[in-house]
Amino acid sequence: MISSYLQIAATFIGLVGTLLMFFNSYSLLPYESAMFGSDEINEHDRLVRIKNQKMLLRQKVGIGLLTLSFLLQLVSYAL
Repeated sequence: MISSYLQIAATFIGLVGTLLMFFNSYSLLPYESAMFGSDEINEHDRLVRIKNQKMLLRQKVGIGLLTLSFLLQLVSYAL
């Protein structure tokens, strides 16, 4: 019975991880400027950099959750 619960948990964790990667897997946002720019462009680039870092973090969390779901499935098969 515990293996069924582990498989349900693995499915749910895998779904959440897959959704995180799906909604954050498009290309990173491009920067507005080249090397030098005005204060407005530098501020825009700073905001883009922050958004890109958040997307990369969500992608890493998503792949971690997907890996955890595979590990849980492996444990549930062993039980």
